[in-house]
Amino acid sequence: MTKQKEIEKQLNKLRRKVKADNTICGDKACVIVLAPESRKAHVVFYLYSEKNEATISRYMTQVAVQVLKQENAHACVVFGRCVERWGKPYEELVLVESNQID
Repeated sequence: MTKQKEIEKQLNKLRRKVKADNTICGDKACVIVLAPESRKAHVVFYLYSEKNEATISRYMTQVAVQVLKQENAHACVVFGRCVERWGKPYEELVLVESNQID
């Protein structure tokens, strides 16, 4: 299975979980793709329910900071997608660079 297919499978599984329980947030609501050392940014796909839209940016930023600290990376990009609007592209984006955190 290719890496892309693997990620799609994980996202579909997570989508079902978030749809079933709209209280899921933070690191339990994402698929993290760690980049090889030759790349600067790790990527996170964050899934959320419409009910949590008001706080989504804060949670996405927290996840990015957590990944940066744990993985000692240069940057982390988080793409947010609403499970109720799955047919639409990712609607939220957060970029955090290591020089932005303490």
